[in-house]
Amino acid sequence: MNTVRYILRSIIHYRRTHLAMALCIALASAVIIGALAAGDSVNATLQRNAAQRLGRITAALKSDRFFRSMLAVDIARETKGHAAPVLSLGATASSSIGRSIAVNAYGVDGRFWACATAPAAVSQLADGEVRINRRAAAMLGVTNGDAIILRIEKPGALPADMPFRSAEDSVIPMTLRVASIAPADVLGDFSLLMGKAAASVFLDIDELGVRTGKAGRANMIVADVPPEAAARAFKKSWRLADADIRSVRYPSARIIELRSERVFIDEVIERAARNADARMAPVIGYFVNGIRYKDRETPYSFAASAHGIASNSIVINRWLADDIHASAGSDVMLSYYAFDAERRLVERSSTFTVSAVIDVNANEENRGLMPDIEGLSDTANCRDWKPGMPVDLKRIRKKDEDYWNRYRGTPKALVSLEAARQMWRNDFGSVTALRFPLQDEQILAARITGTIDPAELGFRFMPVRDAAMKAARGTVDFGQLFLGLGIFIVAAALILAMLIATLAVERRSPETAALRALGFKPARIINMFIIEHAAGIVAGALIGILLGMAYVAIIVYALNSVWYGAVAGTEILISVTVRSIVIGAAVSAAAGIIAMAVVIRRSFSRTIHAAGSSRNVIGKGTYILFAVSGAGLIASLIWGVSGAQRAEAFFSAGTFVLITVLAGLRIIFSIIARDSISPLTVFRLALRQAARKPRASITAAALIACGLFITIAVAANRQDSAADAHKRSSGTGGFSLFIETAIPMAIDLNDAKIQRRIGVSSFSNVSFVPVRVRDGDDASCLNLNRAALPPLYGIHPADFESRGAFTFVGIDSRVAHVVKKQSPWGLLNDTPADGAINGIVDDTVLTWGLAKKLGDVITYQDEHGRPVDVRIVATLASSLLQGGIIVSGRDLAAHFPSSARATMFLVDANAARGEAAQIQEVLSRTLRDYGAAIMTAPDRLMMFSSVEHTYLSIFLSLGAFGLMLGTAGLGIVLLRTLDERRGERALMNAMGFSHRKIIIVNAIEQFFLLTAGVTAGLVSALIAVVPSALSRSLPWTPVLLCVVMVAGAGAIAVIAAVRMSVRPGMIDWLRDE
Repeated sequence: MNTVRYILRSIIHYRRTHLAMALCIALASAVIIGALAAGDSVNATLQRNAAQRLGRITAALKSDRFFRSMLAVDIARETKGHAAPVLSLGATASSSIGRSIAVNAYGVDGRFWACATAPAAVSQLADGEVRINRRAAAMLGVTNGDAIILRIEKPGALPADMPFRSAEDSVIPMTLRVASIAPADVLGDFSLLMGKAAASVFLDIDELGVRTGKAGRANMIVADVPPEAAARAFKKSWRLADADIRSVRYPSARIIELRSERVFIDEVIERAARNADARMAPVIGYFVNGIRYKDRETPYSFAASAHGIASNSIVINRWLADDIHASAGSDVMLSYYAFDAERRLVERSSTFTVSAVIDVNANEENRGLMPDIEGLSDTANCRDWKPGMPVDLKRIRKKDEDYWNRYRGTPKALVSLEAARQMWRNDFGSVTALRFPLQDEQILAARITGTIDPAELGFRFMPVRDAAMKAARGTVDFGQLFLGLGIFIVAAALILAMLIATLAVERRSPETAALRALGFKPARIINMFIIEHAAGIVAGALIGILLGMAYVAIIVYALNSVWYGAVAGTEILISVTVRSIVIGAAVSAAAGIIAMAVVIRRSFSRTIHAAGSSRNVIGKGTYILFAVSGAGLIASLIWGVSGAQRAEAFFSAGTFVLITVLAGLRIIFSIIARDSISPLTVFRLALRQAARKPRASITAAALIACGLFITIAVAANRQDSAADAHKRSSGTGGFSLFIETAIPMAIDLNDAKIQRRIGVSSFSNVSFVPVRVRDGDDASCLNLNRAALPPLYGIHPADFESRGAFTFVGIDSRVAHVVKKQSPWGLLNDTPADGAINGIVDDTVLTWGLAKKLGDVITYQDEHGRPVDVRIVATLASSLLQGGIIVSGRDLAAHFPSSARATMFLVDANAARGEAAQIQEVLSRTLRDYGAAIMTAPDRLMMFSSVEHTYLSIFLSLGAFGLMLGTAGLGIVLLRTLDERRGERALMNAMGFSHRKIIIVNAIEQFFLLTAGVTAGLVSALIAVVPSALSRSLPWTPVLLCVVMVAGAGAIAVIAAVRMSVRPGMIDWLRDE
């Protein structure tokens, strides 16, 4: 018989053994392939979603300014590509069934729909019609033909929450009919941010422009050309009007004046204008609260800058001089509002000496010095003023009304340009008008725009498609994640296969002896056995491919249902690559063959050399291990009791307990084996039998103990986000409610009048902490995409420092010395020498969402195209501000004056009296027009924790299944041990032991091992989770269920193995000995 025929016949003869082993390898292969395929499915889904979200769009410009929509036509013509204008605004939508949600409102036309990956025939929207995406339809509960009410943010040159922007009529209501629901593959989920699809509505751009006062305007352009080409085309076509600049002519004074709808002119434009014409004269006009001389005051007037005035002097007109009885040499005081470092209005004052008194009509052009301030310069009567700053209309007198009606905003006082800059300069600019000698306006404008890089004004085309595809690679490798979560199953399956192979080889010892007698060398016999088993292993790996397809289908189904938290609710589609199949099958086959080779060689060696001796000699290593682990246990407990890093200390203690117990069990077995004096009871006989094979016995116990220890220790990490939510150190910071608005709020919620208006004045101790937000890619665990530039959250550090809010878990070593003297929140007020901004972020966001570490820098571009470095100097434990980088409101206002908006608020309420729910109900009603989404702080924290909880649930489920396989392995170990000792049982039967007593002796032995394993694993795990048990309630139900399942399955395995090994006819086994 040749080798091949022998191997084939052996496979057929031992087909049951090979089938069992192949199924074990198939299980391991299926888990590996399924895990990798799950990663493929998540990655493919993210790539698909990113592609559908942008369609054919490769470049996009999003600005805080409203430029001519015709620029899209110019760009398309210049680039020979496709470009579409978009009017993007914040809004809220409500349906007839009472649901109200925040939505993105987009004004578009056919050019936008043509950008879809597979553009379908999308009908033009008529007036009064709206197209919504599937998410908006589901959240509102509407379908085609239903009516919705849209409340849209009233657009303006300045952000809605800015001073100088009128707070009146900030929302424009529209009643619309749903014309259709836009699917994802027709740009229904369009967004420039990388994240889960948001609720969106689409209107005709012309209708939205007319209804919002922005006809012919857009604030976004999307194109299917490279960003560089689009940027070049934009630079050729843009005009000053696109930057909110308009011109005014004063023919009698032979002056041309440029002024801004944003009140202040950007310094970029001011510099370019000076380069275009050195004769340019900057001018500043400002609204002051009062002009006082001694006890007389003129309220609410305009002041301006003029040339030829000393820095400490002021020129007043005759009307003002008569009103306050001032003359040359008088010291008058101006009071006015100015921005502080965090862009809040504060009242200040400056004193000047009157140098001259001029006639009110001294210069025609002085009438134009009043800047364009919404709600003020555009009103007919001064009693109709509604600017975005506090104005007490009761102070206005009849003579003030007469002055306004006759002279409008003609300045009553003039100061030097230097003094005006010092008083009224801000992040938007330092001048309100630029004056030139009379000349051709188009030539002047061309000279100015020709020297400006549009990116300096925020006109930047971003490579949105490249960024989206990069972000779609995700923050978590789900293939590795599920492989890690299912490692118990893989390990258990491989161990099970090894045990089956060991038992099979040792049962074939007579066959091995026969082959030796026939002259086969040991090496050849081993190789034949390896090849024989390798065939079954390869077959198992191939079977695992089919099982892997079923396994990934189960995983994807679970991710879309019970495990949806792991993927933040993203619908996952199955997608499997050949690479994953090949890797999974190859790895499982290779691991199986290597493991089989090791097992076969060892088993063969024991068979040849009769390694089944009953000698039980324990080496010094076991005693050393016992002593070292015992010392480690004591040290860990001392470390844990001291309070420093208690979680790590007690986990180490639990590990040492496990090692100590197993090492102690080995020593106990050695003592029992050497004890020949004590009376031989049934129980002692059972223990002596267990002690005869200490390695096999301890392996069986350790298999159960290690699995239980890891499973329970990991499961205990499940945290209750609502626990201790009232504490300042918790993830809620002690706040009661969290508010996000779709439309910025230009009101001070801490003002007593405002609190009365929004209905919270009747509640005690209610305060609001505003957070200004510069939009970015959500970096929280709720976004599967990798965030390149997360949002920036601008706060007033004292708001958190005074409350002692949140818990810091990490400080950059370079600033650790500073923290010793102040709260870490104070770091946000510091300015590093390199000009970077200090930032604070959640620890999980830093590690997983951003893949960064403390001290790393993330580079943004400010509104003028200049790089802004944000350095992470500290990290927080999980908090309700997860997802963005917390910076000082001062720094945010300095670099992002237009794009940072007040859309987030933390509510500090008297939660002890249970008022939070009532306040939430009131605010949901009074802040509805702002699209306020209000949730309790614990609920928001729980929203983030749900991802972690899902991972733990997956680990517990797969770990429990792995433990079940481990108990099956325990049964195999028992069968192997009992099979080795069948002669011993036959001898006991011949000596008069009944079958029942033999079963009892063997059952006690195996139940002892099972009990030792369960006890060691449970005790060590409970010690490891002491800190968790002290700080919060543990998830006892799944833990106890896991223990019961393991103990029950182990008991079944023990009973089955003992019954299979003890049966009639055992005396005949003595003939084989």
